[in-house]
Amino acid sequence: LSIGETRGVPINLIPPNDEGLSPPTITVRTTDEAGIQREKQLNPIRSERSWSNSPVIVGLEGDISTFSFYGQQSSDSPLIVGGPLLTQDGNNWSYDIGESQSFQIKIGNSELSARVFSQSPNLRTTSCTSYMNNTMIESTCVISNGSFEMAYTLMIVDDRGSLIHIETGVAIEDSTVTIYSNASWTPDVGTRSYTITIHDRNGIIVETSTKEYEIRDTEWNIGISQFEINGLGEDRKISLTTTRTNKSKIESVQCTVTYSSGEWKLTQDIDLGGLLNPTVEVLIPSSINDGDQITATIGCSSPWETDSNPEDNERSLIVTTESGLDDNAQTALTGTLSALVIILILWALGFTNPEDKKVRNRKRDSRKSKKDSRENATESDNNEQLDDEDDSIHLEEDSVDEPNHEDEIIEIIDESMDEAKQIVEQDELSQRLEGVTDPFERKLIELEYRREKRSSRRR
Repeated sequence: LSIGETRGVPINLIPPNDEGLSPPTITVRTTDEAGIQREKQLNPIRSERSWSNSPVIVGLEGDISTFSFYGQQSSDSPLIVGGPLLTQDGNNWSYDIGESQSFQIKIGNSELSARVFSQSPNLRTTSCTSYMNNTMIESTCVISNGSFEMAYTLMIVDDRGSLIHIETGVAIEDSTVTIYSNASWTPDVGTRSYTITIHDRNGIIVETSTKEYEIRDTEWNIGISQFEINGLGEDRKISLTTTRTNKSKIESVQCTVTYSSGEWKLTQDIDLGGLLNPTVEVLIPSSINDGDQITATIGCSSPWETDSNPEDNERSLIVTTESGLDDNAQTALTGTLSALVIILILWALGFTNPEDKKVRNRKRDSRKSKKDSRENATESDNNEQLDDEDDSIHLEEDSVDEPNHEDEIIEIIDESMDEAKQIVEQDELSQRLEGVTDPFERKLIELEYRREKRSSRRR
């Protein structure tokens, strides 16, 4: 309500069916922005006719107000008690507003009370203009020159009834008054509007201006994360996987995916408000041939047609019999295959697991060297036939002519000793390789380590 404004509020009541029951007492409570409350007790009256609109009429003298009634019959001709008949206007009745007064209207067997609040027309014309600047409503209202003083109230109210801005003032006589105002407004996304009104000292509207805007929000995003073809032959399908951020903002927004290739076009609804990012599929029509390009575009209805990253809203692929992967998927697959080839090459060269190969080689070399040394020792003993050899050497000479059971035992013992040495060597080598990740540097360390071991054995 503006300062000084009077407004009628209709209250529709359906009486109980039992006519013996008295209508209940009605309490009307009003509360202002400061929390101050006022109460009024109303005692309804049962009647065959009643007001359909508020019986409080507010306007300028000479204006026309419209009355309507519940329970009226086709034969009813309502009239003002002590005054003229009302003019029929369809199912309603017209009343020419005169001076402020209270009166009774007789319709059928009922008399209904009414009250008029009126004033002489304001001769000071008023106009308002406004526009949105980001979240600010910047308005300019001009009250023209006049011969009398005019108190006014400027109000800005949005389409949901919220008061955005209010200010009051007095336009003195014989001067033009310009009212500038800035008000912050942050409405929800959608088609929203605000209305600027200028009221006089009695609250009567002398000027009104309404502006409508499409309010958008770009702090969210949807996109296509994967676009490929699955299946073979007539069962081939387009598979599209989506991505999204801030999904809570678009849970109830209508979104679609549009596929196109040449003259073929298909639009598919998609629900982006679910728990998981949705994946949709569609059969490839027979009109699409190998080599044709299919483009998919995802988007939402106004005012959600613009998100934070429009670049991921469209993807394309080329239809082939071999692969339906898009460029990004092909790149990922090529990189994986290349990495696999490199690993196989490194494995073949011994870089991926050289330890097992070295152990096996050392075992074979150790067994061969042990056998060669025993054979050489036997030949030298037979040729020289030294008389001063100790018992251990004589026993070894005798064992040469016997079967190879002891040789097998010696080989087993030698292999066990070699394996123990290799474990020690591997522990020492592991210490040198600790923290070295480059495969070529590791190989150099191993070669140097083996060279040192060979030199120590010769000594």
